[in-house]
Amino acid sequence: MKRSMKSSLVFIAIISMLIVAAGCGKSNQAAPAANSDAGKQGAASATGAPGASSAPSAPSPESKKYKIGSLRFAFDIPAEQAIITGQKEAAAKLGVDLIVEDGQGNAQTQMKQALNLLTQKVDAVIISPVDPIGIIPAVKKFHDAGIPVITAALDVAPEGKQYVTSLVGPDNIAVGKADAQLMKEALGKDGGKVVIIQGAKGSQMEIDRTKGFKDELQGSNIQVVDEQASPWDRKKALSIMQDFITKYPDLKGVYGEDDNLAMGAVQAIKQAGKVGQIQVVGYNGTKEALQAIDEGAMYGTGSQPLIWEGQMDIQVAIDAIQGKPVQKWYKDEIRFLKKGQIGDYVAPF
Repeated sequence: MKRSMKSSLVFIAIISMLIVAAGCGKSNQAAPAANSDAGKQGAASATGAPGASSAPSAPSPESKKYKIGSLRFAFDIPAEQAIITGQKEAAAKLGVDLIVEDGQGNAQTQMKQALNLLTQKVDAVIISPVDPIGIIPAVKKFHDAGIPVITAALDVAPEGKQYVTSLVGPDNIAVGKADAQLMKEALGKDGGKVVIIQGAKGSQMEIDRTKGFKDELQGSNIQVVDEQASPWDRKKALSIMQDFITKYPDLKGVYGEDDNLAMGAVQAIKQAGKVGQIQVVGYNGTKEALQAIDEGAMYGTGSQPLIWEGQMDIQVAIDAIQGKPVQKWYKDEIRFLKKGQIGDYVAPF
């Protein structure tokens, strides 16, 4: 009897040890990646915001530390800083070694940075191309080396898309169309002459936003009479707008392809004493733009969730490294912002 009891106790002890070991094994498994539906929650829309399920998951203690390169268009663009903030937040949470490079709006500089990342053997690269065509040879090199390429905010030209794993960013043609809708509202039945202050000439964002804006105005009572490019620079936008005001005394509206350019236009309009006579539409939903809207110096702007976009850049890159299925395009939502319709929106910068 005693021998039977002793055997039973030994058996129970062994079973208990196995249960504890199994529990410990589970605690060391890698944390799941963010919900793959996150991109769907960022789809183009007039209202709402990306859901909390798109937030990156924390890494497990045993997960591999990935090295990811991020080639940005230029650090001195405010929207770029918001995206970089999101990337750094996600990288810190996910234990990623993130290398962020400033392209300085120079295609040659960015190409050198891309080739340098290749020699560093990064696990993935995130690119916001300065030159959507010129960067393609570097993108192909990453692709051929088995390194996932994520384009962020700005895409490569169509002929290079076959080498891109995924795009995280807005539909910039849809952005241009949305801003044209705001301009239609601003000018109403009278319509009139409008101008465009473009971003960096030849960038995919500039190409697409210009196209979307013009396409949406086709057949309307609004005529685009001029357009001029600024390398996303406010001082240049101010100078361009001053010239436009002189050249077109009956000008009714101006579209700045981001709020930084729109604020340069607002400054010129104030100097000319034409606030209220020339309607201004921008994009990005900055604090300055919201203030100008409140003052009546600007009609409206659009916005996209820039910090979320940066976070998704990192998450999608990790998913691609790990061989998980990723969507070809994670679209940002588009939200309209105008007087009386700001709601609970909080400007990222």
